[in-house]
Amino acid sequence: MHSMWAKQKRKSGFTIVELLIVIVVIGILAAITIVSFNGVTAKAKFAGYQSDMKNTIKFLEMYKAENGAYPLVSGFSFQGTSPTAAARNQYIPGLVPTYTSSLPISGDSNAQYVYKSNGTDYKLIRYNANGIPNSEWKLVPSEMIDTTGNSNKDRYGYWTPGGFTF
Repeated sequence: MHSMWAKQKRKSGFTIVELLIVIVVIGILAAITIVSFNGVTAKAKFAGYQSDMKNTIKFLEMYKAENGAYPLVSGFSFQGTSPTAAARNQYIPGLVPTYTSSLPISGDSNAQYVYKSNGTDYKLIRYNANGIPNSEWKLVPSEMIDTTGNSNKDRYGYWTPGGFTF
């Protein structure tokens, strides 16, 4: 009877090799999931930045339709970093509150939206003095790359044909 009990005990459970194989497979699946998730996050952030700029362009076009020109600024006007909404909403004059309740702000503390216009043309870009992160830069279509600066990896955006040279 004792040998029968010992035989049953040996049959139950997993060997150390089986456990190691399961742990390695779980580790590989976790690594694949993490890498995939990081790509999705970068794509979602970039899509948000693009959407912010496209919506701002719609407001600029509405402003121009009513006023005959784009909002005029001398030099480049950077998105404010002040915690108050009023201060952040001043980088494109005249849009808030008539055309939108607020202007977009970058979720990244190192990046800002930048606007310049002579009234006839405009340039709206996302700018990062430290350079746009590679995960974001890989997603930028070539037609959005602003090559007028010292480095073409620190800004991208939208502009009118005459605004490209700003």
